[in-house]
Amino acid sequence: WSPDLLGFITPAGSALLGGLTRDANRLLHESGGREMFLGGALMAAALTGIFVRVRRTAPLWGAGLVAFLVSLGPALWIGGTLHHLPFSLYGLMTAGVPLLTAGRAPARFVLVVLVVLGALAAHAVSWLERRPGGRRMVTVLFVLALIDTLPLPISAVSAVIPAVYSRIQAD
Repeated sequence: WSPDLLGFITPAGSALLGGLTRDANRLLHESGGREMFLGGALMAAALTGIFVRVRRTAPLWGAGLVAFLVSLGPALWIGGTLHHLPFSLYGLMTAGVPLLTAGRAPARFVLVVLVVLGALAAHAVSWLERRPGGRRMVTVLFVLALIDTLPLPISAVSAVIPAVYSRIQAD
């Protein structure tokens, strides 16, 4: 299972965003991958962490980039359309390391990306806390991260039982 590239930047249905991303989610839901949205606040904090500590974070963002490219899998999904590639990092890794093919789900490498983004965001938080008004900025960033991931309420679906089952029950 490979995620859709647009799934990384398109938020899933959100209680605050409402129907803003409904069409994009419908498109992504057909191919899978809408679950990969990493959060705008987390990505912004991670980018800030990279820029404020470029040398210190180079191994982190390098590992994150490799994990991201591997997570895309052997073919590239973009907006629900499959694009076959002549070359993929996942293909190279699975050809060279036999145990990697056992998982058959390149999207699992997104977990590595999340850990890297969290570490990069921690660099940004550390940098922000030393600035005037930085603690307020960290609080705002935290609230934005929570809003990013606030899910829609789950709606209950009424089950209508066909009459044939009532007859079967009576017999």
